[in-house]
Amino acid sequence: MTSRLEISKASTQSQDIKENAHALLAESKKERIKTEEEARALRNRINLLMNEDKKAQRKLEETQKKAKALADIKLENQHHLIEKEEVFEILILKIYSHPI
Repeated sequence: MTSRLEISKASTQSQDIKENAHALLAESKKERIKTEEEARALRNRINLLMNEDKKAQRKLEETQKKAKALADIKLENQHHLIEKEEVFEILILKIYSHPI
């Protein structure tokens, strides 16, 4: 036959097990929430970095387009300068070859 003391001890042990289980569940929930928050923060950081990369790529492309446009303008200006020099040479030759 079980005594009241044994029943009381069993009841106390049962209560301790329940409290420990509850504490473990609460700790597990806190860890899960923390892990989810860290994962969300990492996703946000990755998205931010990807957006910054896209922005940098757009700026790079824009800079390359501007550099090409400037190079084209420079080449065009050089052609105009050569044409002007040729015209001036022809005029100078006409002037000096023209008898006075």
